[in-house]
Amino acid sequence: MHGPDFRLVPDAARLLSGRKALVTGADSGIGQGVAFELAAHGAAVAVNYLADASVAEAMADRIERAGGRAIALQMDVTSEEDVVRAVGEAREAFGGLDLLVNNAGIEKRFPLVDLPLEWWRRVIDVNLTGVFLCAREAARVMLADGTRGTIVNVTSVHEVIPWEGFSHYCASKGGEKTVHAIDRTTTSLGPWPGSLLSRPTTSSARRSSSTAG
Repeated sequence: MHGPDFRLVPDAARLLSGRKALVTGADSGIGQGVAFELAAHGAAVAVNYLADASVAEAMADRIERAGGRAIALQMDVTSEEDVVRAVGEAREAFGGLDLLVNNAGIEKRFPLVDLPLEWWRRVIDVNLTGVFLCAREAARVMLADGTRGTIVNVTSVHEVIPWEGFSHYCASKGGEKTVHAIDRTTTSLGPWPGSLLSRPTTSSARRSSSTAG
C-alpha cells in the first residue's frame, strides 16, 4: 500500500492511463491498496465508502494532490438504488466507467448452531448480492456507452476450502464464483481471453476478471 508520500508512477511505466475505475470497499484493507495502485498507474478512481467519508476523502485528496484523479463515493452495495446512483455519479465524474473492482466484503465468526439469520443474510447481501448489483450496473453502463471494460471480483480460497465458524462467508464466496462462471457462459459482454484469471495473494484473496465491451 502507498504511504503518505503517494505518487504516480512515471508516465512510461503507467499501465492504466485513461481508465475510469470504481473500487467498492476502497477505504480499508485490500480495497484501499487496490485503489491507490490503480491511481498510481493513471486510472481515475472512485473510492467507495459506506458511512464515514473521512478516509475515502483523504485518499481522494492524496491522489489528486499527486496529480491523479479521484473522488470519494458513498454507496451501500446491498442497495439497488444506491448502486445505480453511485455508478451514475462515477460515470458522470469521469466521463464513463470501464473498470469495476468488486472488493467490498464482511465476515464475523459464528459456530453454525449459533449463527443468527441476521448475520447470514448480512454477509450474503454484502458479499454476494452486492457483487451482483455492482457488476450488473457497471456492465449496463459499459454496454450503453460502447466501452470495452473490465470487472474484477475479489473472492477467496474459501470459495472452495471450508472455514470453521464462517459458513456464511464460504457460502457467499462460493456463490460469487458460481455467479461469475454462469454469467461468463450466458451473457454476451464481449470476448474472453481464456480461462478465469486468478492468482493467490497474501490476503488469501483470489481475483476473477471478466471483460465487457
